[in-house]
Amino acid sequence: MPYKWQQQLADVDISVPVPKGTRARDLNVVIGKKKLSVALKNQEPIMGGELCKEIKVEDSTWTVGMFLSHELRVLVS
Repeated sequence: MPYKWQQQLADVDISVPVPKGTRARDLNVVIGKKKLSVALKNQEPIMGGELCKEIKVEDSTWTVGMFLSHELRVLVS
């Protein structure tokens, strides 16, 4: 599995490995009420699909950078 996730009561934190040097402009991240997709621009999604429940899009965010490794972090609520 190319990504990992952790779930709390109200949030899910998803970590997706990306190539070193990847910047936000290199990514296509879609966070919808019942959809989540993560891809490098002009490539097939690394992960994506329909969610089983609606999320709060306005409370969901994503960042890219050095955490434990070079990865994209998506937090959905």
